[in-house]
Amino acid sequence: MGLGFFLYSPESADAVLDGVAGPLFPTLISALRPTGRYCLVGAAAGGAVSFDAWSLLDGRVLTGYSTETLDGNVLRAATRELLALRLPPPPTTVLPLAEAARAHELLERREVRGRVVLVP
Repeated sequence: MGLGFFLYSPESADAVLDGVAGPLFPTLISALRPTGRYCLVGAAAGGAVSFDAWSLLDGRVLTGYSTETLDGNVLRAATRELLALRLPPPPTTVLPLAEAARAHELLERREVRGRVVLVP
């Protein structure tokens, strides 16, 4: 399970920031528009991935960073690039903390788009 949300539409994304990799990798690559950028910042689902190498011929860019090598300058540069995309915030579902179990069930059933926020 990854963090955040992903609305899949082939060749619709300018950029993908991925902390999961694994089996979702080829889907994320195919979601990129030609000249789109993919950035791996972790591989929670594993580093063994596959994809169609032809997808690199239309200018897609694949890159990645390790948290062990990220420093302040690199983080500032990455933050500037992400902010320049002017992405809208993800949809948010707010539930009382007392409904944490229900929130978890909704997430497991994939009935929530975006984030779930629990409040006291």
